[in-house]
Amino acid sequence: MGFSTIAAAAIIGVCVLAAVNTFSGSVIPSISQLNNAYEDLNDRMIERVHTDVVITGVSATSGTPFNLSITVKNNGSETLDASKFSVLVNGTLYSFNCSSSYLYPEDSVVFTVSGLTERGFKRIKVVCENGVSDYAGYAV
Repeated sequence: MGFSTIAAAAIIGVCVLAAVNTFSGSVIPSISQLNNAYEDLNDRMIERVHTDVVITGVSATSGTPFNLSITVKNNGSETLDASKFSVLVNGTLYSFNCSSSYLYPEDSVVFTVSGLTERGFKRIKVVCENGVSDYAGYAV
């Protein structure tokens, strides 16, 4: 009876060690990856809170097709990459040229959308890389 008790304790001990090894090999790396994902989410949320863009002016050239110049000011504290913006006119995504590569805080850039043909009242939406946007309207 003494030997069987020792053998049972040894078997239980080995099973506990195997369980701890499995836990540390699979769960701990997952927890580390989850922590890294939350840190990235926190960084993106802080960047979004510090971003604010405003459309300060919209003008169109005469003729058909016409070009649309959209002046955008960065009222936030983040420097924004102008190539990662999106410009939508009445919900349609258009390509654009920009007067500068970056939009620095308290600075403005001009986005030029070329080749527009539809006339009348239109809504413009300018969206930054992190999802912050502003709307404006214009009529041609």
